[in-house]
Amino acid sequence: MANHVIGDVSDTAFWVAHYRGIEGDRPMPLFRDPLAGVLAGERGKKIAKAMPYTFWTGWSVVIRTCIIDDYIRTAIGQGVEAVLNLGAGLDTRPYRLELPESFLWIEADYPAMIEYKEEKLAGEKPRCHLERVKVDLADTGERRRLFASVNARSKKILVLAEGVVPYLEPDDVASLADDLKAMDHASYWVVDYFSPQMVKYRRRLNRRMGNAPFKFMPKSWFEFFQQHGWRAKEIRYLMEEAEKLRRPVEIPWHMKLSFRLWRLFMSKQRREKMERVSGYVMLERESGAVQRGVFESAYATEGGHAPWDIGKVQPAFRAAADRVVGSVLDAGCGTGENALFFAARDNAVTGFDFLEAPILAAKRKASERGLKANFIVADALKLEEWTERFDNAIDSGLFHVFSDEDRARYVRGLSRVLKSGGRLFILCFSDQTPGTQGPRRITQEELRRTFADGWEIESIELARFETRPEAKKTMFAGEDPKAWFVMARRAS
Repeated sequence: MANHVIGDVSDTAFWVAHYRGIEGDRPMPLFRDPLAGVLAGERGKKIAKAMPYTFWTGWSVVIRTCIIDDYIRTAIGQGVEAVLNLGAGLDTRPYRLELPESFLWIEADYPAMIEYKEEKLAGEKPRCHLERVKVDLADTGERRRLFASVNARSKKILVLAEGVVPYLEPDDVASLADDLKAMDHASYWVVDYFSPQMVKYRRRLNRRMGNAPFKFMPKSWFEFFQQHGWRAKEIRYLMEEAEKLRRPVEIPWHMKLSFRLWRLFMSKQRREKMERVSGYVMLERESGAVQRGVFESAYATEGGHAPWDIGKVQPAFRAAADRVVGSVLDAGCGTGENALFFAARDNAVTGFDFLEAPILAAKRKASERGLKANFIVADALKLEEWTERFDNAIDSGLFHVFSDEDRARYVRGLSRVLKSGGRLFILCFSDQTPGTQGPRRITQEELRRTFADGWEIESIELARFETRPEAKKTMFAGEDPKAWFVMARRAS
């Protein structure tokens, strides 16, 4: 029977509201939310009664509510002027929290949910300036128009997506993350976190969730968001917060006894993992588009091979080798394969990367192969400070990691380090690569716009970005991703 209680994701809003509403009936409630009870009604009560593990769900809803409430208070103290609540459901924080009267709170959800909420709360007055927007967040065009509108109205925004991300496919989460990153006034984003252990549990529960199963199950949760320009500012785990709030989960006595016995034989590390299976994360925008943690993690994998570290020159550069005459600067050289290819052709080569690990690897390769090349740790966004000039610059997978602002700065730096008439060769991800795994896609229009002033584009050709076999299989459906290979000349 429980399989049919959750008809769609909107039903989970009634489920959550039920538990928020009954929290006020406790002798010492952590908060009071009577309007949640009004909204949940018999529908919410029925869903809660039919679902398994009510003791766990009720407890987790209450603890997560406290965590997010505190995140919002802290963010307001740090200058946040507005909250954009995506998939707001039956949340009543604008009525319940102490908020400045002028504070902007925007709720976005399906039309039916908004209409139901407005009808039920017609006689209630929110404590801040509350607006509701009927929108299908899965509609990219609608979503982007909403984001652009909100972005224009506030200088510092917190985005709340409580109970939203877990129900989305990874590609949809990636698209959402990119659209939020494009909002330059979106400073923070609050999302649900689940560890791999909790993901396994949720997979079993999916059979009970009817038409609202959990879909977002990335291999590495934090790395996923880092790849799209968001890093964890703070994470609060449910069990740790419950201990601070003196609200342990109220499990049946036989389960409690088994749990205590189990803990006796657990290592400290295992206990800590178990206590950190779920929580809520306050994400913040990466400063600049290059997320150091993503690249550090990539080079820290077994064998030290990042997905793009294929152990040889990229085919596009091999094909263009005869056009590369004179000295070469390899921007974002990684472990040096492209740079060493040109060094072997007697070009004078300098390669740089912002991480030390790949530079050390590049130096070892040069020594082992008896090749002369200069490898240094440097920041691609500080090329304007360089005094050395080069006949050529090559870029294999660096251009596409930058934000629009940093990309312009990077290109100004390239113009600085290239001699008059010098050539630039770029291999970057193409918008013709399907899906959202991997870095940002680049269109031909963006390339032409970026190099419109002070450059002459000689050609833009469709190519392939060769990747390691495991990356090709897991990220790009068994094919090397499509790329643009750009040849441009610095104007005299």
